[in-house]
Amino acid sequence: MIGRQRPASAVRATTIVKGHTTYNKLRIGRPDSTTDRYADFKRKKGTGFEDYRTSLYAQDWFDSSTERDVANILEDAPDITL
Repeated sequence: MIGRQRPASAVRATTIVKGHTTYNKLRIGRPDSTTDRYADFKRKKGTGFEDYRTSLYAQDWFDSSTERDVANILEDAPDITL
């Protein structure tokens, strides 16, 4: 029948993914960067922030000051490890 959908119970998964994929953390950094994680965000918008020990990247950037504030809280927490 055209246009008729199969009920969800009739859908089956047929692909099983096995193994491990290596995470490639290569990313191009921003030319303007700072190691001051607490710098004024408005003045530093578009800046790459460095020295986050729990980051997968050498340089991080944030869309908002709130996002950066959460990253700083997690960075300063002693029980967070990578």
